[in-house]
Amino acid sequence: MFTLCYDRYHRGIYLFVLKYVRCEALVEDIVQEVFFRLWCNRRGLREEGNLAALLYAMAKNLTVNAIRKHKIVETGNVRYYDLHEGRQEPAGESDSDETMRRLRLAVGELPARQRTIFNLKIYESRSNQEIADMLNVSVNTVKVHYARTMKHLCQRLKKN
Repeated sequence: MFTLCYDRYHRGIYLFVLKYVRCEALVEDIVQEVFFRLWCNRRGLREEGNLAALLYAMAKNLTVNAIRKHKIVETGNVRYYDLHEGRQEPAGESDSDETMRRLRLAVGELPARQRTIFNLKIYESRSNQEIADMLNVSVNTVKVHYARTMKHLCQRLKKN
């Protein structure tokens, strides 16, 4: 069963990650990690779940983490932002600097709790459960604050 899953999704996930990370060795590591995590968590999977969506979400999260961790210069923060927005092509370098400046300003406008959750989730790669435990709130509270944060940031970035 695992082999069938691997054969079916490996190439698509590889190409998906390759769009954002141009180092084939790193792409292979990310794809390997996706399937390793799938194998490790196989008992917790639901039969009615969307396996493709799960695999691509894991690939996206691992790619974002790799970009941040390795500080990939050729793609930089533009690719990181583009991955979250679902866009395919990076903007120019000056657009990247301006976008990041506007993003930092928008994050600075957030209420303290939302800013904390955003920073823990994005910059420290914490899970909703970890954040909830750290802040002594429910996981749903973290999800609501994060959703409000993302809505605010999208609105602020679209305005300008």
